[in-house]
Formats: sequence, C-alpha cells, structure tokens
Amino acid sequence: MGDIETSQINDYIRLGLLGKEDREIIKLIIDNITSGIFIFDVDDNDAIKMRYISNQGFNVIGISKKDYESGKVDVSGIIDNKDVEKITNKIARSSRTNTTFESIFKINTNKDYKWLHIKGIPLDSKYEGKALFVAFIDDITTMMNEYEAINRYNEVSEELNVSKQRYRILEETVEAILFEYNMASDVMIFTFNLPNNHEQKIISNYTSFLETNPIVHKSYLGKFKEAIAKACSEPIKDSMIYLSEIAGKGYRWYRVVYTSILDKNGNVTGVMGRIYDIEEDIQDTESRKELYKVDSMTGALEKHTGMHYVRKYLEKEYDKESYIVIVDIDGFKNINSQYGHAIGDICLKKFTQKAMEYTGESGKVIRYGGDEFIIFFADINIESVEKSMKELEHGCNRISIKRDMEIVLKFSYAIAGCQGKTLAQAFEEADGKMYEAKHK
Repeated sequence: MGDIETSQINDYIRLGLLGKEDREIIKLIIDNITSGIFIFDVDDNDAIKMRYISNQGFNVIGISKKDYESGKVDVSGIIDNKDVEKITNKIARSSRTNTTFESIFKINTNKDYKWLHIKGIPLDSKYEGKALFVAFIDDITTMMNEYEAINRYNEVSEELNVSKQRYRILEETVEAILFEYNMASDVMIFTFNLPNNHEQKIISNYTSFLETNPIVHKSYLGKFKEAIAKACSEPIKDSMIYLSEIAGKGYRWYRVVYTSILDKNGNVTGVMGRIYDIEEDIQDTESRKELYKVDSMTGALEKHTGMHYVRKYLEKEYDKESYIVIVDIDGFKNINSQYGHAIGDICLKKFTQKAMEYTGESGKVIRYGGDEFIIFFADINIESVEKSMKELEHGCNRISIKRDMEIVLKFSYAIAGCQGKTLAQAFEEADGKMYEAKHK
C-alpha cells in the first residue's frame, strides 16, 4: 500500500485493497443480486458522476456496457427531464443531510418504456473530496402496469356507476315504459315508470305471446313484428306509432323509440327502447283517425292529413316560431331507371325513417307526392332546423338498401318561416326558394 495514510483510506478504496478471495466473494454477491448496483459521487455543485455500474445494472436500465463505456449512451439521456431533475434534487438533499433517498421514474428504452425504482445511501467517507453514493435500482414495470390497470379499472367502474345513476334518475323521472328484448332467449322485459305503476313484467316466449295475446292491436301487429324483426337483423335506430293495451287501460296510442343492442363484436343481440303514451296528444286534434293517416309505403303522414295538421297548428299557434321545409330527392328517376322501382320505394321509405329520426319530436314528415316531402318544425328556432337538416343530409350519405348494397341519397330543400303567416303563404315562400335553387 506504500504511502497511503490510514486517514485517506475510505470505503471505495477498501474495495481495491481486499484480497483476491474476498473480491471474488463480493463479485459473486453483486452478480447474484437482482437489483442493479450503481456507485457515483456528487461534488459541491451537485454534479453527479458515475463510478461503477454492475452487470445487472446495465440489464435493468436496458443499455449495453459497451455502448455506455464508448460514450454512445448517457444514462441521464434515457430518463425523462422532469425525472432527472427530481432525482438530482433528491440526491443533492441526501448529500447535504447524509440521509437515504428514494424515487420512482420512467426510462425510454429502445423497445419500450420501463418503470424503475431507485434507493440510494451516502457512504461514510468521501472519494477525491466528493460525496460517494451507492444506489440500488429495480425494474418495477410489471408492478406499475398492474397498478395502472387497477386504477383504470377503478376509473371505469366509477364511470359505470355514474352512468347507472344517470340511467336510474332518467328512469325515475321520465314517464314511459322501458323494454328490452333478448333474441337468444326470446324474453321481453317491460319496466313501467308510470304514475302508480312501477312494476316489471317478464314475458317468456315473446314471439308466441304476441300471436295469442292482444297486447298490440291486430291492425298494427304485422308492422310491429316487422319492426322488431328488422331491429334484430341489422343495427338500426327507429320509432313507430301504434295501438296497444300494454298498460292495461284499453287500447291507446303509443310511440315506441327503439334501437338494436350490439355485443362487443358488433353483432345484434336484441332490441331496447322506450314506449310513450301519446293518447292525450292525439285527443287534442280534431280527428285522431285523420291525424295519423299515414302513407302506406313510407310511413310519413299522407299529404291531406299532414297539411291539415300544419294548417290547424298555424291557426292556433299563429305567433310561435315554426318552419316549413320542402324537400325534393335529387335524381330519383335515375334510381328507378338504374335499380328498379322496388329499390326506389325502399329509398323513399329509408329517407322517411331518417327524416323522422333527425327531426325528432318537433318535426312532422309529410309525403307531398312522388319524391317530394314536406317537413314541418313546430316551436323551434331556425338554428335547430338548419342543424337537423344538415344531420339529415349526412345521414343520407350512406343508405343501406340490402346487406350488400348502399346508395348515396341526395336531396334539395328550401326553408320558410311560418310565424305570422298562413300555410299558403309559408308554402309559397318555400316553393319559390326551391324553384330558384333548382334553376340557378
């Protein structure tokens, strides 16, 4: 050892003074520790310099000893800047207070991100006047991924709980009958949320039940069964009006809004929706039969019925904001010529369904004749009307005719305000705008 004084010997130098056998024992221990071992010093300016990295240390941080020694890779370069600052501050504080430090940080390896845990302690003595540290680093990626997965699971569970609460509040505040039909089991569940009626009915063998029980009026049974069957065969969202005695009050008018239920693979498993009692709404009109006389092919209100409704509304609600929209399907004759009248009829029916969907409760869809329709919006502002028409345009970009056939259905339309006008005046204004648009 020559000229080294006892006071100059510190822990780092002692490693080099050990005998061969002792060094081999220490090497054996280091090589079998699963943690990466790092020895570094810190000067008075808190600058960190690496002095030693064990083989397992290189494995943990995901870089090769060769690249490190050649200077191709800087350990701090693979750590996020925020984490570098955080760890440096902790080491500096540990150096000043002679206490341990600990941190969790993320590194970016060539393949992926890794989560690492570091815990270091200052040694009793200094090396070349600098504080000497030994630190142990472990790969905790699996644990952190599991932790993040648990947190995400808890977040999703919380979101589901909130959704359930919202659904329950909606269920309790909206007077309607909820239903859910399961195709595989052929079971229909009705949940009543009506005054003095909050029961639940479960009907097995629902298909047979419809044939033997007059829950749906016979004049609407075929249309009702067709709607359910269609919603079970392809994903759709639709509505219809029909006569039923589902609530046990005799036959009354109901509006059902329904949608297909899909599994995670996009396959239809059933149908769900809401049934609203609209008997009183219909009773407010002069003639229930006249009001709901619909075009047999499209399901829209037929011309005389629809225009009668608009005329009476404008007479009664003269000062309310309302709008009439004339709609003309573009190139409909070409569709008939190219695909046949049967496909043309389907297009008219699909357009009506889309129009009813996007105009909502405020809109009445009237088939005026051929490929021309009238949509009447009651008690609504112009922005909402324009938004509904834009949504209808977008919804008609891809009309599914059959499983392997889609058609782009385009149409022209003109809007006229009805406030303070008669039906004839509003219609003349919209018709004039349509003529101008067609002959630009």
